[in-house]
Amino acid sequence: MRCVVIAGAVWSALWLAGCPYSVVAEGFDARPPGRDAAVADAAAADGAAIDRAGADRQQPDQLPVECDQDNDTYQSVACGGGDCDDNDSSVHPGAAERCSFVDENCDQQNNEGLDCTFVACGSSVLYRIDPFRQTVTQSTQVTLPDSHGLLDIDIDTNGQLMAVTANGLYAVSSSGQMSLVANVTTPTNTNGMAIDSHGAIFITNKDGVNSGAYTVDRATGSLTLIGDLTPYVSSGDCVQTKDDSLYMTAPNPADMSKDLLVYVDSHTAATHSIGATGFGEVYGLSASFGFLFGVTDFGDVIEIDRSTGAGRLLFHSSGLRFWGAANGD
Repeated sequence: MRCVVIAGAVWSALWLAGCPYSVVAEGFDARPPGRDAAVADAAAADGAAIDRAGADRQQPDQLPVECDQDNDTYQSVACGGGDCDDNDSSVHPGAAERCSFVDENCDQQNNEGLDCTFVACGSSVLYRIDPFRQTVTQSTQVTLPDSHGLLDIDIDTNGQLMAVTANGLYAVSSSGQMSLVANVTTPTNTNGMAIDSHGAIFITNKDGVNSGAYTVDRATGSLTLIGDLTPYVSSGDCVQTKDDSLYMTAPNPADMSKDLLVYVDSHTAATHSIGATGFGEVYGLSASFGFLFGVTDFGDVIEIDRSTGAGRLLFHSSGLRFWGAANGD
C-alpha cells in the first residue's frame, strides 16, 4: 500500500489507512491516539515529576541539620551527639554545673554536687529552700532571746546569718542560737532588712505615711532615716542585689491583695515601681545565684523578673508561712 501524506491532514486518517506509526508530515505527528501516546505522555509526566523533586530538594527546610550551631565543638543530639542544647555554648557534655534551672553538662541531672539553697524564716524557724529542685527543709528552730519573733534575716559580708527583731540586731548560729550585736529600737512594723556588699544594713517598715528606709549602725544600734517610701510601704521585705541595688515588695495601690516590686534609692529612699508580681504578701526576698526569688506568707516560692516585676510560681509549700529570706550566695 502506498501512503500519501498531505500537509495539514489529520494523523488519524493515516492510522485508518494503515500507514506506519512513524509517518510524520510537516506540521504534525502521525502517532496513533493509543498506547504509545499514553506511554509517551506518562514518560513526560515522570520527567516533570523528577524535575519537581529536584527543585524540592533545594528548599531550605530540606537542608542537612546543622550539628554545632553554638560553636562549642560538641555535636547536637539531633546529629547523634550529646549536646542537649545546641543554642547555648555553655551547655554540653562535661560542662561545669552551676546553680540554675539548666542541666549544663547534659547528664539528665541538675546542680549535682552543689548547694543551691537560700535561707528563709518563719517567726522562729529557719528553712533551707532549693528553688531549682523545689524543696524546703527545716534547718533549725531559733532560740529567741525574748518574746519578739524574727522580723527578717540576711547574710552578712562574712557569711554570718543576721536577724532583726523588734528590739535588736542579732547574729544567728547554725544551731539557732542568737547573739546580740546591738540593741535596736526598730520603727513601727519593721519588716525588711538587707545588707549590701559593704556591710551597710538597711531596714524598711510599713507604717502608712511614716513608712521609711533606714540604715542601722551595727556598733551602736542607732537608726538613720534615709527618707520616706511615699507613695509605697514595705510589704514584707527588702533586698540588696549583687550590684547593691535595693528593692522591696509593696502592696499594689490598684490591688492591695497583690504586691509590686519597687526599686528604692539607697541614698534618698526615692521609689519607683518596677511592676506587679502577681502575688500577695511577699514577705521574703532573696537575690541568689543570679536570680531574684520571693517567698510568701502563703507558702509560695516564686521567681521575680527584676526588669518587669513579674512573678512566676516555682512551687507551693503547704502549711508553711515565710516571713523573711536571706541571700544564698
